[in-house]
Amino acid sequence: MADKRKFQRLEINVPVKIKILGQGEEKTALIETGNVSAAGLLIKSRTPIPEGLRVEMEIFFDFEKLVTSVDPDGTLVLSVTGRVLRSGAEGTAIRFNKDYEFKIPAASDPVPD
Repeated sequence: MADKRKFQRLEINVPVKIKILGQGEEKTALIETGNVSAAGLLIKSRTPIPEGLRVEMEIFFDFEKLVTSVDPDGTLVLSVTGRVLRSGAEGTAIRFNKDYEFKIPAASDPVPD
């Protein structure tokens, strides 16, 4: 069966801070990606997240070439919201919404390993 995805998936493992919205109490967790594309990502989650829930995410990309005095870690953060498409043994698939922002963390902000 041919892969009908619109965007290429990159098999990269980077930290993602995810906040689950709409379950009464908001929950935040630090997880790792399984893959990322322009349309969404797969997170390695042991606990299923119900389909349809909205999430806020900060995805931490580490780039050696971004190292500056302002950003000594060389980290670029993609801040984006999304919606859970499916959740199972392989992880949780999340589709990005069209609102996103790239940020360089302040020196005082902790960057996950």
